[in-house]
Amino acid sequence: VNRDRPELVARNLLQTVGQPFFSYHRLHTPTSAPQQIIPVPQGSLPWRHTVSRHGSPADTGTAALIDSVRAVQINYTATNGRTGAAERTRTLSRVVWLPNAGMAVKRSCGDEPILGIALTAAAAMVAGAPEITLTWPQAVDEAAGEQDVTRYVIWRRPFGAPDWGDPFLSIPSGLANYTYQDQDIVSGDQFTYRLAAQDCTPSLSSTTQTALITVP
Repeated sequence: VNRDRPELVARNLLQTVGQPFFSYHRLHTPTSAPQQIIPVPQGSLPWRHTVSRHGSPADTGTAALIDSVRAVQINYTATNGRTGAAERTRTLSRVVWLPNAGMAVKRSCGDEPILGIALTAAAAMVAGAPEITLTWPQAVDEAAGEQDVTRYVIWRRPFGAPDWGDPFLSIPSGLANYTYQDQDIVSGDQFTYRLAAQDCTPSLSSTTQTALITVP
C-alpha cells in the first residue's frame, strides 16, 4: 500500500489454479440497451489514470474506464497448511461491490465560497394570507468556480432587532433558481432577509440582503 513494505495479514491462502487473485467488473452503457455490469478482460489490465484528477477532460480512453469499475471479485484457495494426504483445501470466490465508485466529487472544498448574486423579496396576499417570496439564482461557486456549494443559509431579522441571530432556514443546493415562500408572518410585520452560500467545509460566503419589506 502506497509503496510501503509488505505486511503479512493472512497465511495459507493460495492462488486458485487458472484464476487471478483479483478480477474486475465495470459498468457498461450500450447505446441501445440497458446498463450492464460486465467483466474486465485480464488482457486489458493494468488500467491507470494518466492525469492526477479523476474526471478531467484529459483523462480519456482506456484510462477513463477506471471510474466505471463497480466490483472486485476475489478468488483464492484456503488450505490448512499441511501437505500430502493431510492437506485440506477450499476454493472461495467473493465479490466486493464498490457503491461509491464513479460518483461525482467536489472539485475543491477549502476556499470560502463565492456568492456573487442578489437576494430579492416580494410581499403579496395569496388566498387571503400574507406571503413573502424570496428568490435568488445559483451562487458563482455553484454554477462555476469550485462548484462546492452544498446549501444556502437564510436569516430573517425583524425591524428593530439588534442583530441577525441564528439562521432562519437552509435550502439544499442543486437547482438552477431558488424560491422560498415565507408564510410564518403577520400583516404589518417588517423584515429584512440575508442570504449566504455554504460549501462542504462548511464555510460561509459573504452575504447579500434585501431591503426592509413590510408584510401586507
